[in-house]
Amino acid sequence: MRLAMESLDLTPVYREVRCPLLLVLATVDMPEQRPFHDLYAAHRRRVLERLATVRDNPWLEVRELDGASHAMVAEGPRQLADLITEFLSE
Repeated sequence: MRLAMESLDLTPVYREVRCPLLLVLATVDMPEQRPFHDLYAAHRRRVLERLATVRDNPWLEVRELDGASHAMVAEGPRQLADLITEFLSE
């Protein structure tokens, strides 16, 4: 699992983006991920480290959705909709 998570690196794609792109990141584990919390927490930290290297791309906006897992659409639809609406209005 660790190798699969490590091999998916979209950083080069994010570096080359030339249209507005919003990345919304999960901040907590889904229930089935909880037994592997340390692994997923480390993965989230690594994703943030990688994204820090492309923060100078003006087309890319990265937001973390507090208290949301990858099921964020079901967990916080209003919060997510507000975030997207704000992004689209800029």
